[in-house]
Amino acid sequence: MADVLNVTTPVKAGEDQTRFWSVGVAFPFRPEQNYLFKIRLDANPVNGELVLFPADTGGDG
Repeated sequence: MADVLNVTTPVKAGEDQTRFWSVGVAFPFRPEQNYLFKIRLDANPVNGELVLFPADTGGDG
């Protein structure tokens, strides 16, 4: 599992295109905690939809 996930919201960018705008980050659970993810938002998505992607680590993969 990724160390950090990017939290995005899909935004329509044309008839058949969708862009994902970054609105925050998500951290996976810690064994001693009672949750799967802790999500920190920098913005609220107006469409109410969040999509999580693995964070880009800057590696070759």
